[in-house]
Amino acid sequence: MADVWAGRAPRRWQEDAFRTVIGSLRAGLRRPLVQACTGSGKSVLIGALAAAARRGPILITTPTQALVDQLAATVTRSCGPLRVGRAYQHAWEVDKDVVVACVPSLPRLLEERASWACWIADEAHRIEGPSTRLVSDKLRADVAVGFTATPFRADDRGLRTWDRVVYAYTSHDAVRDGVLVPFRVVPRHSG
Repeated sequence: MADVWAGRAPRRWQEDAFRTVIGSLRAGLRRPLVQACTGSGKSVLIGALAAAARRGPILITTPTQALVDQLAATVTRSCGPLRVGRAYQHAWEVDKDVVVACVPSLPRLLEERASWACWIADEAHRIEGPSTRLVSDKLRADVAVGFTATPFRADDRGLRTWDRVVYAYTSHDAVRDGVLVPFRVVPRHSG
């Protein structure tokens, strides 16, 4: 396999999660979910998975235009610039092998290309809303991998799009590993 980490040394949790996701897909799970806290490096792991998934078009979704640009830049380091395009209001590059799309742009994108070899959803919990599910239910992908820091919903329905959490990396784990700095409470004095 090519260097899916683009010459960067992955964090231990990223390697473990990568192996777990690949193993889950090989074992027949179609939609595994990775839970990882904010700031731990999910984007780098998404780039590695996109670089490893070379058997057809790859769709990566994220909720906002700013995240599309950030994620596309990270994925480009793993996949190369000729392979990665963006799909949202101000960028429409859907003829690429890997397309990073803003969730609100999915209806238009799916009119042009509904079938994908792999769908990777950043902030996968955001796919569960009623209007978003109507669109994501039309998306056809051989396999899908979700990433979220919050694999639950306030309405206690759970995440129905995803099979199950196959790997969890909590903020406690990230502080222990030095990935995140410990939080501290600073009292606020009024006066």
